Amino acid sequence: MLQLRGLTTKAKKRGAHRRRRERRPLPGMMLFQDASTHPWLEGHGPLDLVATMDDATSRLLSIFLVEQEGTWSSLRGIRETIEEHGLFSSFYTDRSSHYFFTPEAGEKVDATRPTQVGRALAQLGIEHIASYSPQGRGRMERLWGTLQKRPPPLRQEGVRGDIEAAKPMAGEHVHGAAQ
Repeated sequence: MLQLRGLTTKAKKRGAHRRRRERRPLPGMMLFQDASTHPWLEGHGPLDLVATMDDATSRLLSIFLVEQEGTWSSLRGIRETIEEHGLFSSFYTDRSSHYFFTPEAGEKVDATRPTQVGRALAQLGIEHIASYSPQGRGRMERLWGTLQKRPPPLRQEGVRGDIEAAKPMAGEHVHGAAQ
């Protein structure tokens, strides 16, 4: 009735619902990397917690605190993961400027202009996958929610504000698994 009178317009049709992606069947087939800014430590301002997680197992392979996420911290997470667990097949990240060059915000990445992270991954033969939806990063977002609820126990375990502060969690925490 309102549409007939010109008082409202039809809502745009929603896009197709994204199907839930199955986890990779084997460890090392695909890793996620992301960072979360949060006041992780008492008496310290916000820091970035950088984590690299295996898609098949949700195991944290590298995790550490830095003042600000960037090229150096991304490469550090990759290096730590390779040194401790070996090479992996693919690497799934958001489209931050240290991962991908994007000519215009919100647009597709320009694969012809790799960043330092992109060049390093290419030299290692690792496929770099850009996330185009928040749902694609859901596992990492749930991890951040879980870890942000845990700072008091971490402080009791002697976690400090240095760059190695979060290291004790790597390998011990399997996100989504019964502890």
